[in-house]
Amino acid sequence: MTTASDKVPKPAYALSIDFSCAPERTEDLVKRLFLEISRMRMDELSESYIRGVREALVRQFETDSHENRWAVARITDAYENGDDIREAIKEPEIDRTLSAAMIQEAARMYLDTRNYVRVTLVPEKK
Repeated sequence: MTTASDKVPKPAYALSIDFSCAPERTEDLVKRLFLEISRMRMDELSESYIRGVREALVRQFETDSHENRWAVARITDAYENGDDIREAIKEPEIDRTLSAAMIQEAARMYLDTRNYVRVTLVPEKK
């Protein structure tokens, strides 16, 4: 999953969920994805699920923060948006405080299944 947000020139966000599979499994997996999104938006999230999300975000930060492109993107975003660049290194602190309520609020706000673009790439038949 990739996400992007911008404050300039106007507030906007984009979220992308990508996966690879055999073409015949596409429909089933897309249905499962929408089921999981619905569950995340509506059902109570377990503590083990929340713990897994926190751990995954911290691991992702540890991996990404060693990459030059991550640093360049954070610095660029901070300057474009008038933010303090030092806030980027606080991501793990923030990630560790995520609660079920915070995740559900974000899911309800950003995972609107009524507004999406679906793109499916399939192998060329020879």
